[in-house]
Amino acid sequence: MVRLGEDIQLIIQMEQAPDRFKCEGFAGIPVVNPCLIVLASAGTVRTRNWTDILRKELVDSIAGLSQGFAPVTAIPVPCGGKIGGLFACHAHGVSQAQKLLVLVGDPTVVNSRTLMYQ
Repeated sequence: MVRLGEDIQLIIQMEQAPDRFKCEGFAGIPVVNPCLIVLASAGTVRTRNWTDILRKELVDSIAGLSQGFAPVTAIPVPCGGKIGGLFACHAHGVSQAQKLLVLVGDPTVVNSRTLMYQ
């Protein structure tokens, strides 16, 4: 099994502000390939709140994967948990890692910021 670091099988990367991301690592997940999930928002207060709610629900769901397996545990990531840009995470360079970008939009706001992720 290929990993993202010392026993890391999943990294959740969440946008805190433009060009500032928080990273969380998890181990004990029954997967073959490691995964990177990036949660980014349209940059409004409302979408940042929705993104935070999504992260919490995702972490709760991940914790539920441990039923019948080893417990899912939070584990430190190589960057210390903070990076300065979307592609600063080393996981983007792990070719075997599955990558998912989740953009949380706001139908009342249209701006060019969301285009930077395309």
